Amino acid sequence: MKKFILLLVSLVLGCFICDRVLGYIYGVVAYKSNNTYCYKMRMDYSGTDAEVVLMGTSRCYHHYVPSIIADSLDMTVYNAGMDGSDNIFSHFFELSLITNHYTPKVVVLDIAESEFAMPTSGGYDPFAYITRYNMYFGKSQRGDSVLKESPMGYLNDISHIYRYNQGVLPMFAGLLKKGDGRADGYDPLGCRNGQDLEEMIADYEMRVDPQKMKYLQRFVNVCKENDINLIFTISPTLSRNHTANEDFGEFFKFASNNQVPVLNYVDLYRDNPEYFRDRNHMCDTGAEEYSQIVASDLKRHLGNSD
Repeated sequence: MKKFILLLVSLVLGCFICDRVLGYIYGVVAYKSNNTYCYKMRMDYSGTDAEVVLMGTSRCYHHYVPSIIADSLDMTVYNAGMDGSDNIFSHFFELSLITNHYTPKVVVLDIAESEFAMPTSGGYDPFAYITRYNMYFGKSQRGDSVLKESPMGYLNDISHIYRYNQGVLPMFAGLLKKGDGRADGYDPLGCRNGQDLEEMIADYEMRVDPQKMKYLQRFVNVCKENDINLIFTISPTLSRNHTANEDFGEFFKFASNNQVPVLNYVDLYRDNPEYFRDRNHMCDTGAEEYSQIVASDLKRHLGNSD
C-alpha cells in the first residue's frame, strides 16, 4: 500500500511538473510566434498603442483599412479584428487585454449579429470561439472572467498545457513565418471569381442571446470607465436574415439606452456584389472605398463629440 501511494504521488508530481514545464515552453513559443492569432493577441496584450482601435470579427479584419482612416483622422489606427472571433465574448477579452496596458482614445466595435444573437437552430456553442484566448489566461482578471464562463474554462486554473491545446501546431508553425504581413492589423481579400449574387446570399434566422447582451453591456461599461469614445459600426453584407429587423431592433435600443452612436452601413453595397469576396466579406476594392466613407463619418462624429 505504501509503495502504491508513493507511486501515485510520484505520478501526480511528474504530471504537474510536465504540465508547468511544457506550459512555460508553449508560452515562450506563443509570444514569439507569427501565427496570426498569436500575433494579434500579442498586439492586444502589449504591442499596440494606437489612438483608435478597430475591433470585431473577420468582417472588421477584412473591411477596415487603418491607413485610410488614420489619414483622415490624423490619429494612429490599429485593426484588432480577427478571423473566427465570432462574438462579444472574444471582443470583451481583447478589450480587457488592451486596457490592461494602455487606454485608447477611440474604440470602434463592428457589430455582426453574432455579437449579440445566436442561430435559432440547435448545436451552437457561443464559447467555442474563445478557447484560443486561453493562452492569455492570467494576464487580465477581467478577461479571465469571460474565459471561465466556458464549460471547460475551469481547466485553465488547473493545467497550463490546456491553455494552448487549441493551437499548438499552428503556434509552432508560426515560428517559421517572417511576420503577419501588415503591422496595422488589416488583411485584404481578393475579389470573387465570377460567383453570381444569388450564390452569395444565404437565408438564416437568429435570436437575441441574453448572455451576449450582458457582455456587450460590460464592454460598454469598460469603455465608459476608461473614458474611451465607443462607436458601433455595422459593415456591409449581402446576407439576408429573416429576423434582422427584430434582432437589430433590440441592439439599436441597447445602443440608444447607453448613448453609443451606431454607424449603420449594412445595406450600403447591396447592389454591388463586385465589392464582395463572399456574402459577408468585402474584397480589398470594397474595403478601401468603404473605409473612406467610414473615415469621413468618424471624423465628423469625433469632431462633434469634442
